[in-house]
Amino acid sequence: MILANQSTCALFAGSWVRDDSYPLYQSSNCPIIDPEFNCQMYGRPDSDYLKYRWQPLNCELPSFNGVDFLLKMRGKTVMFVGDSLGRNQWESLICMISVAAPTTPTQTIRGEPLSTIKFLDYGVSISFYRAPYLVDIDMLQGKRVLMLEEISGNGNAWLGVDVLSFNTGHWWSHTGSLQGLAIRSYPCFKPKDTSAILVVGLHGIRREILPRHGPLGCFGQGT
Repeated sequence: MILANQSTCALFAGSWVRDDSYPLYQSSNCPIIDPEFNCQMYGRPDSDYLKYRWQPLNCELPSFNGVDFLLKMRGKTVMFVGDSLGRNQWESLICMISVAAPTTPTQTIRGEPLSTIKFLDYGVSISFYRAPYLVDIDMLQGKRVLMLEEISGNGNAWLGVDVLSFNTGHWWSHTGSLQGLAIRSYPCFKPKDTSAILVVGLHGIRREILPRHGPLGCFGQGT
């Protein structure tokens, strides 16, 4: 429960505040964390960055409770879709649940692009689907091409999921050999306009998720 007037609670406006009750788990006790993402294991000397929580401007967020989460999400599926940021969020959520319910049996399936951990007593599945660009990548004339208005390939993995968390951004800024992808042209958009590539991609994703929209067209024309 969020302790505020729901009509005025701006969850995304606020600041990070220090809280000495954090962190909610110790990375050394959570084997799900990939070694390359474990700062403490690799010798980061400071730990103050672990003692901050998000504080919205005009409401109080309750501290995360892993057992309550499992009870409220019983029988449901949560999926993080995106790049390594989404993987970090997936691993962190699992760690926070595991420390609250350490005796709950789990089933783990690690794969590429999909990994899933299921908390068996509650029927709760928490997955990560690696799709750095979110949109599909296809082979056209021997080149790997970003299909800015298509998610049918990746999207099949998301069907039936109860809660989806998307993130993307980092990979879109890569250029040259680091990207290794061509960009398909669309009306009113040229691949050389690199600052707009991510915006056009997300515009296309919206159209796929909301099928009432027509084909990808020009910005500012009500499409």
